[in-house]
Amino acid sequence: MPRPVKGSGRYMAGLDGLRALAVLAVIAYHLNLQWVPGGLLGVGVFFVLSGYLITDLLVAQWDRRGRIDLRDFWYRRARRLLPALWTMLLLVLTWITLFKPHQLASLRGDVLAALLYASNWWYIFHHVSYFARYGPPSPFVHLWSLAVEEQFYLVWPLLLWFGLRFVRRKGWLVLLTLVLATASALAMALIYHPGLNPNRVYYGTDTRAFALLIGAALALVWPSQKLSTKVSPAARFMLDAAGVAGLVVVLWMFWQTNQYEPFLYRGGMVILSLATAAVVASLAHPASHFSKILGIGPLRWLGVRSYGLYLWHYPVIVLTTPTVNTSTSFDALRASLQVAASIALAALSWHFVEEPIRQGSLSRWWQDTRQRGWANLSVKAWTASLAALLALMISVGGLAGLAPAAAATFASIAPAPPTKTGSTTAKGSPTKSPTPPNPPGRPNSQAPVTPAVSGSRVTAIGDSVLLDAKPALQSLLPGTRVYGQVDRQLYQAQALVSRLKQRGALGNRVIIELGTNGAFTQGQLISLLRSLGSVKRIVLVNTRVPQPWQNVVNQTLAQVAKTFPRTVLVNWHQASAHHPGWFYPDGVHLNPAGAEHYAQLLVAALKKPLPAQTTEPTPSQPAGQGVTAIGDSVMLDAKPYLQRMLPGINVQGKVGRQLYKTPPLIAKLKQAGTLGNRVIIELGTNGSFTRSQLVSLLRSLGPVKRIVLVNTRVPQPWQNVVNQTLAQVAKTFPHTVLVNWYRDSANHNSWFYSDGVHLVPVGAQHYAQLLVNALKEPLPAQTTEPATRPTPSQPSGQGVTAIGDSVMLDAKPYLQQMLPGINVQGKVGRQLYKTPPLIAKLKQAGTLGNRVIIELGTNGSFTRSQLVSLLRSLGPVKRIVLVNTRVPQPWQNVVNQTLAQVAKTFPHTVLVNWYRDSANHNSWFYSDGVHLVPVGAQHYARFLVKALEEPLPSTR
Repeated sequence: MPRPVKGSGRYMAGLDGLRALAVLAVIAYHLNLQWVPGGLLGVGVFFVLSGYLITDLLVAQWDRRGRIDLRDFWYRRARRLLPALWTMLLLVLTWITLFKPHQLASLRGDVLAALLYASNWWYIFHHVSYFARYGPPSPFVHLWSLAVEEQFYLVWPLLLWFGLRFVRRKGWLVLLTLVLATASALAMALIYHPGLNPNRVYYGTDTRAFALLIGAALALVWPSQKLSTKVSPAARFMLDAAGVAGLVVVLWMFWQTNQYEPFLYRGGMVILSLATAAVVASLAHPASHFSKILGIGPLRWLGVRSYGLYLWHYPVIVLTTPTVNTSTSFDALRASLQVAASIALAALSWHFVEEPIRQGSLSRWWQDTRQRGWANLSVKAWTASLAALLALMISVGGLAGLAPAAAATFASIAPAPPTKTGSTTAKGSPTKSPTPPNPPGRPNSQAPVTPAVSGSRVTAIGDSVLLDAKPALQSLLPGTRVYGQVDRQLYQAQALVSRLKQRGALGNRVIIELGTNGAFTQGQLISLLRSLGSVKRIVLVNTRVPQPWQNVVNQTLAQVAKTFPRTVLVNWHQASAHHPGWFYPDGVHLNPAGAEHYAQLLVAALKKPLPAQTTEPTPSQPAGQGVTAIGDSVMLDAKPYLQRMLPGINVQGKVGRQLYKTPPLIAKLKQAGTLGNRVIIELGTNGSFTRSQLVSLLRSLGPVKRIVLVNTRVPQPWQNVVNQTLAQVAKTFPHTVLVNWYRDSANHNSWFYSDGVHLVPVGAQHYAQLLVNALKEPLPAQTTEPATRPTPSQPSGQGVTAIGDSVMLDAKPYLQQMLPGINVQGKVGRQLYKTPPLIAKLKQAGTLGNRVIIELGTNGSFTRSQLVSLLRSLGPVKRIVLVNTRVPQPWQNVVNQTLAQVAKTFPHTVLVNWYRDSANHNSWFYSDGVHLVPVGAQHYARFLVKALEEPLPSTR
């Protein structure tokens, strides 16, 4: 954000520092730096910044003039953006026409879309992926983001004018803006499909507008012109803390995410936008110290030139990086030169194009030229004009197809990639693909000749790379059935496997080569491999494709191959390193020499001994009849092994399940008579729960013989809360055993997939074994009422009404056991002042007993008159039992004093001093010190029963 022209507005240097960080992240992503896999999110930072600055500018204009000059706004935007863009397009096209004319034919549509600021929709409708491109990529693909911004600049001022004109309250305008942002974010989440190329949601104006709108909403509530430098030290600290926290989130997402994670498209980019908004809010405030730090000279200098740097960096990288690059190491020298050239070109663009035009130099020069005449131009001006005219002629001539000789020259020295006509038929039967021509420059090194062996019962499933290797593979393994299809992705292979199994045509040795056309998740790969059934051998082949998602695919394949039974990984990426002569110019597809080497590796993998799989000792096989296991996706991971160890077990697992959603399932199982008498509960992966929710769930199981609770390992804030709750309840609930998965899985990272939660096969075996052991081991001794306390007689509860809150609910089962027929009216959160309507309702229904227990005060205080009024409303009852409270809140003592005073003076009233009687009995309480574990609830109920029986004290 350069300094405003003519001193209008306020210059915010910190925002230029943020721009610099964002453009550096994008550059790092395009250089394929492995430590910035989420660098593409720098574009999201730009969107929030643009939404804020544009809206801030328009709102300030409205406040000053009472109107928005749309014509002036659009003219200034065009003057700021178009000259630098046109200059870049002209010079890059000139370079390509002179040195790489073979690329011109594929760039005509890109150039037209860039000129019309429609690049994003052009790439969507022509299925051009930002992530998966073969061969020489277009140097203009990055312009999609400028198209999104320009479309925003055209539409948003109109919507904002309408809102400012007709929506009088700014709060409503902010709300409407956030509604639009929410709709955009939901569109991204709903349209996105894991495993598919995300270019539709990544490019779409509709699916990316939320970032711009979040910035716009911030401008409406945080206008830069109205922010004061005079703030308190505490406010300044909060301002800086918000900025630092937001920047930490942004940088963490640059570092830890990648473009194929579903998280990004289902809320991750919204989190990035909100974090960026926090940073922008801090940097825009004149009192912020954080703004001064981020506005340091070097960052500010880069930020001012960030537009030119964004324009130039990608063409520089694309045009100076070899398409076929089989090196395994990062070329730091080339990357440094590319960055230096990009910065230099951005600086030149700023000095000679952007800044002069912003300051009006071009219009002044034009007026001066018209007055003085063209003949009086300086040599420098004539030279610049002629150079620009020559570049224009060359680039237009190239786009018009006037450079055929150069294109033919390139074609004569570069082999053409094979025509991909081979594919599977509609029914999935293999078809033949033509053998590509033998290109010049075939390497001298040949793959060792291997005698042909039978490929009977070998099935190979893959994409166009497998089609390249098909002739060589069938030569080495006659009878191999190759199912290759151009552009196939892993998620599409499931249907093919199902068809082959249905026809009995799936071999017992299966080769899977997928990943050339897009990434996939571990869950998708595991699902595909499981669908193969009991095959003897699975060969996974990783990929070499010169795009950032290459490493995501290869890491996923490596992790799954280590843990999946009977699986071998062919490391094609490593084997093809430093062998550019094996590839056609796109750096992906194989010429005949590469195909021979590729096929040889697959044959060797089919023959090599399987790696030793870590296995759990075969357990004894107890019958699983009468065992029900309820859980989430972790339980699903362990399901096959539980069913093997406990035949007949009923496993009820569901992805995303949380504990509060489980009671309907238990009710359904009980109704169907399929709830076992031994129940395993594994919940907590997806969120926390309270003790009362867990106790309520366990009580709903009824009189089961055994409950097994399983704690969790999940790298989320609720992990410890869940595990503490489970441990506390397990100690006090009858017939319950706790499996400490968190402890038992410590230091066993190899049991988990990379998310640290879900289980690879070896981990799932261990997990299942622990559950089986827990079903067998003796139950721990339960804490029970001391034997010395005499068992009270069982008076009838007929005519007894107990009114209370959640503490009364804890004691309800034991009261009903000791006083059959008691009417317990407990409610979570109940306070005394809300109780009179309940009493009136009970009296009207004739269900208010003549002995009444009142337990209220857990949730707030009350006055003496309120309590007296409540007791009088009971009418002529025989006995009132008041129960004081133990609650670590300021009102505890006030409540207990009020109860003691009233109990002394009110007829027929006895006070149960729970506060005194529960002292030094921490084991009776859950960790909040208020609610009762089963043992505490038993004691509580006994005190109430005793109070109903003891003689009344004399009253004053």
